[in-house]
Amino acid sequence: YAVLAQVSILDVFVAAVIPAIIAVVFHGIAITVYTRFVPEAGPAGPRTGWAERWKVLRESWAVLVLLIAVIGGIYGGIVTVNEAAAVGACFTLFLALLRRRLSWGSFLHALGETATNTAVIYLIIFGASIFSYFFTISGAPQVLVSTIGAMEVPPLVIIFALLVMYLALGAVFETVSAMLITLPFVLPLVVSLGYDPVWWAIVNIVVIELGMITPPIGL
Repeated sequence: YAVLAQVSILDVFVAAVIPAIIAVVFHGIAITVYTRFVPEAGPAGPRTGWAERWKVLRESWAVLVLLIAVIGGIYGGIVTVNEAAAVGACFTLFLALLRRRLSWGSFLHALGETATNTAVIYLIIFGASIFSYFFTISGAPQVLVSTIGAMEVPPLVIIFALLVMYLALGAVFETVSAMLITLPFVLPLVVSLGYDPVWWAIVNIVVIELGMITPPIGL
């Protein structure tokens, strides 16, 4: 989204903090309420003492350090998002070597998986960029914006219609595909209505993700 919309990746990360906290809190509430009424859905496990908890916490120090280095570096303005990814990769490699859990076979497998995933992502971005370019030079976004503007429809009604559209798309499309296909004509419309593109990034992603778990196809 940030690449195609030409907005700061860091701004999108920062904008996602409060929505993420809200989502975690409400997920926790939903799980708690559901398991109270349906106990067999989440049976209670054996209780562990504080000594065992501290032991597990000490053994997971590497994960905590990695989390602080990457997330703290991004939100603290110490490193950019790309640099944080490099820091995370290097630190993970260092930990694997330190714990002697990295073999040549697993290392080459990790490189292959990384190359494959990166190639797929870039193919999607290249395709979306080409589609966005030709869609823009065709003048279709301007026609869409002017047409909807002439209809004198309240902005919230248009946003609501877009949310419904993305719920439907999320049920049949993968998140990135649904977003990249529609972004070239949806983003100019949203901006013309006076909404911030960073705000729309969070709304867009959340609604598409909701569509992915929406029956009947989403499940």
